[in-house]
This record gives sequence, structure tokens and C-alpha cells, in this order.
Amino acid sequence: MTRRPSLSLTLLAALTAGCGVALPAPEAQQAPPAARLTGVPLLAATPTRHRARHYGVNPTVDTDEETLSGFGLDVDTSSWHMVREALARGALPAPEAVRVESVVNAPGLLPAPAAPRGAGDLRVDAEVFPSPFRPGYHALRLTIVAGPAPAAPRPRLVVAVSPAAAVFPIAAALSRAVANPEAVSLVAGPDPASALERAFAALDASGEPARLVLAGDGRGPVTPTLLAELARRADGGVPTLVLAVDLGRGVDDAALVAVAEAGGGPLLGPGDLAPTP
Repeated sequence: MTRRPSLSLTLLAALTAGCGVALPAPEAQQAPPAARLTGVPLLAATPTRHRARHYGVNPTVDTDEETLSGFGLDVDTSSWHMVREALARGALPAPEAVRVESVVNAPGLLPAPAAPRGAGDLRVDAEVFPSPFRPGYHALRLTIVAGPAPAAPRPRLVVAVSPAAAVFPIAAALSRAVANPEAVSLVAGPDPASALERAFAALDASGEPARLVLAGDGRGPVTPTLLAELARRADGGVPTLVLAVDLGRGVDDAALVAVAEAGGGPLLGPGDLAPTP
């Protein structure tokens, strides 16, 4: 997936990493009996209440033929949260719900290198090791860490919540995570389109610099017209950050990915709100 490079670092700092969001717990599901092969327990894939889309398989790069490779910086974490949820109940996640980059970049799985001291600086660590999957091949792992973001006034947040039942848990989570809760406006709608349309109206009426957030499960119509409007606003300096919230009926991951893609922002899971200084 291609991301527009318009994400505000101050917005990302305000809404990512760390503490969990207090949301209603989904209904418990009984893990299926594990199959066994030569004494090794295997997890069984089970149906998921989430809706996801398979985006294809990343091909192996032959460095003899392709000496230069490009890659994108992706901070989406919703796939990792779906994977972790399935593993926690003793099941394999649906293949279409797994985005490898989200799992590889999952916070806390590997120790993070020290960040550079200078604002705007980047630290790059490279590690080469034999591939555990293909004998004779090697894998290259790059870790990129940014320095501290320079101090700057944080923009006002306009949060579109869908469905409306998520308003109270989202408001409670934001009150803990945002340094100035009074700078957050919440609007709600029964589906993503109606919630975002109300958020657009709030943005246009204020005329102040702001950032847009869609918080919800993504269930409901996401039209090409809506995606085009999100892309237009992202090009104008107002990206859309998407926060996946499961209220027990599952998340439409494919719809939320489309919104984040058009809006030029990341797609985050429910454990990615952190208190801001």
C-alpha cells in the first residue's frame, strides 16, 4: 500500500504508542481443539468476525537483477491487533487479516534502538541474517528511529466516531491521552460516511488548523466520493488518522484501510493511544 507523506508528526506523537483504550471486551470465544502433527501442537484457523482483504504476497527480490529496492514507512497496527486477538484465544488469524509489515513492526516484540538526540534526525540500524524460511537466502532488517519531534502547538482534533455507541469509550480514552481535551471535538454518525460528513462540516465551520480522526469499526458505506474528499483534504494539509475500534461485532479492516489510504494517515489499533506530555 502507498501512503501519502502528509502525516503530522505532532499528531502521531499525540495519538500513538503505549497505553490501552478502555473499550468493551468482545464476547469470549471457545478455542477449537488443536490438531497435532508428530507431537507438535498446531493452532487451528477459525472464522473471524472481522472483515479483511488480502493484498497479495510480496515477492522475493533477486539482488542480482534488482540492485536498488524501494520501501515505504508504514505505521499501521490494526492488523497486529487482529493477529494478537486470534492467537490469544488459541487460533490462527484469517490469512487476509495478516499484514506482515504490521506484525514485524509490532511494538514491544523487539527491543527498540536508542533514538537520536537531535530533532529531525534519523537513526538507521541494519541487520543481515540467514533466512529461517529459505536455505541459501538472507534477510535484511532495517530499523529506522526518529529523533524527538520539535515542540510545537498541537492542532485541534476533530474526531468522527462511528457507530455512535463508541462515543463514550472514545471520549474517555481521548481525555486520558490528549494533553488538552478541550481542543478535541467529537461528532458521531451511524456509519463512517455520515460521521465524516459531519466532521467535514465542523472543520469548515471553524476555519482553524485541525487534524481529522475516524474512530470506529468501519462498518457502513465507504463511497468513492468520500474517499476522493479525504484525498483532497489530505493534499490540502489535513490528513485523516484512523483508529480501529471493535465494539463486539468485528472490524471492517478493508474499509478502514481504504479510508486511511485516501486520507494519508495511519490505521491504528485500540492499544495505540498514549498520554501526551
